[in-house]
Amino acid sequence: MKPAAIRRKPVEELSLLPASNLAHQEGQASTIGEEASKPFGSTRSSEGAHFSSKSEVHDASEQPKWRTGFWLRFPVWGIVALAATVFCTIAAVLITIKCDNQSTSSWTLSPTVLLSMFSSLSNILLSFALGEGLVISFWWNSLRGSTLRGLHDNWYAGASSFGALKTSLHSRASIYNSLACILTLISVLRGPLFQRAISPISGILATHTGNMTLDFAQNVPATYGAGIGSSGDSTPGTGALLSWQAPNLREVIQGYRSNTNMSMDHPECGESCSTTVKGFGLGVNCTPQKSNAIEPWIDCTGSDPADDQGGCSAVDISSTYFLVSSKLNELDYGSSYTALLILNTTYLPANYTQTMVQGTPDQYGMRDINYTKTLVGKECVLTGGITSYDIVLQNGTVALKYDDYTNDEFLHPIYNNMEVESGTSFTLMGGIALAADYLFSSSATFASSPGGTQYTVNGALANQFMAGDIQALASYDAYWTDPTEYMLNQLRQITFRMALQAAKDNATSSNATQTAAYIGSNTQTIFSTNYYLVAAAAALNILAVVAILPTYYGWWALGRECSLSPLEIARAFNAPLLNGSGFDGSWKQIYNDVGEGKVKYKEMAEEIQGIETSSGMDTRLAFVEEGEKS
Repeated sequence: MKPAAIRRKPVEELSLLPASNLAHQEGQASTIGEEASKPFGSTRSSEGAHFSSKSEVHDASEQPKWRTGFWLRFPVWGIVALAATVFCTIAAVLITIKCDNQSTSSWTLSPTVLLSMFSSLSNILLSFALGEGLVISFWWNSLRGSTLRGLHDNWYAGASSFGALKTSLHSRASIYNSLACILTLISVLRGPLFQRAISPISGILATHTGNMTLDFAQNVPATYGAGIGSSGDSTPGTGALLSWQAPNLREVIQGYRSNTNMSMDHPECGESCSTTVKGFGLGVNCTPQKSNAIEPWIDCTGSDPADDQGGCSAVDISSTYFLVSSKLNELDYGSSYTALLILNTTYLPANYTQTMVQGTPDQYGMRDINYTKTLVGKECVLTGGITSYDIVLQNGTVALKYDDYTNDEFLHPIYNNMEVESGTSFTLMGGIALAADYLFSSSATFASSPGGTQYTVNGALANQFMAGDIQALASYDAYWTDPTEYMLNQLRQITFRMALQAAKDNATSSNATQTAAYIGSNTQTIFSTNYYLVAAAAALNILAVVAILPTYYGWWALGRECSLSPLEIARAFNAPLLNGSGFDGSWKQIYNDVGEGKVKYKEMAEEIQGIETSSGMDTRLAFVEEGEKS
């Protein structure tokens, strides 16, 4: 075909031509490398129509030079995009690792938002990198030589996912483009996988440490004790007459008996924490004790006809099998006195021992036989002083961490302010003694007489710690358990409440403010990472990067910046319409050469070579300059 149009001065230009023409005009290249290093085909331009607004003849010296080179044509932005994709992948993996087992509240910007951002950025970067690689792949394959179907498949493999799948089935030449396009498409699944990899889990108990300031009285005023009656004896070593509870003590006892929650603010340690505080408490020193109780029994083997009782002698015997008592004493420390609370417990244990004691027979041969039972008990001396308590703070309340007083540490006693004074003054330890007497005083007594046996049980503890039932009492088989530990733990609760209340009333005078180290815990919602999903998401991204890299092969053989612009491809195929442009320019150079002319895809009449027809003309569709006659 020879288009009838303006003739041009023949000059050497770059174009895509059949291999036979290339071999005839340029000589067959000895190797693929030599052939690829040449332009897209060197030939003389044919005659054809072109935009007339530009110069019709371009001297060779005016054309852009074909310059190849590894670094000269290095695809910087494409490689940067791939490297940035790897960076986004690493950043996403680090986020999933970092947020594992962390509280959701510790993240100002949610990890899922960050992962979404990196995933979206990866999509943009991979699309850009793929586009750059497809351009290089197309022109590299054109330089090496390819069939028209091969050029089409090379382009079609990167044009769409359907094209990639279709060409991958029949075109080995375009397999890298197809694979790159498919894996880039699949890589978008990384976003859901990364976000699904981290999930919130609620109700997790987390711990933290720190220091906090709190108020807990070390010096509780005597106004939290009991008043001393006018007839009270304050002589050291004797019991004092305690007449009434001070109002502050009554409030403490009411809270103890109703078991109301004890409040304490703890904003510094969160929802809950444990710590150790120093405050008023009791030092305990207990000594075991033993005593005997007599159970009467009379041997009536002899007889006296004159005795209405059948000859048996009659005796009255009373025995106490359970007893709890308390009193307030003082110890003299030179010029100061320290009040002491004495707790005494006596009870018949389950494993008691019994000894029979026989009396001397009377004139009738009668004799008393007594059974002596061994009782056990303790005497505990309680001293007021500074005690170290382990406490638990939770939701604005405070409680002792352990139920047993043996977990506390008594540091030292307090002197001077424990003096017992006469008149209407108060004593702190006296208040504790009065509370102990009110709460714990109990007894269980058995009395035997000629008229029968009587038993009397008074007080809560005598009933609470008795083993057996009323029948056991009647048969003298009842026994008790030790109430000492219970009483000491209850007094511990009372003194703890006293120290807490005194700190609230006046933290300064009670020397209450102190700093304590705490271990806090609170219920949190944390992130949990599924590392299998993280690995899958990261693998999709990396596979896409690896698949795109082969499309960059051969960039060093390109002598100019290339694109898949229709102007560049049309010029490479030596389109007559663009004959007025530079021989091997980029699309920008072509556009600058041909100008802003308008084109139209329409039917064109052309002469049919070697065929006789009535008109001698045929038609074809082609891009022509708008306004050109068909």
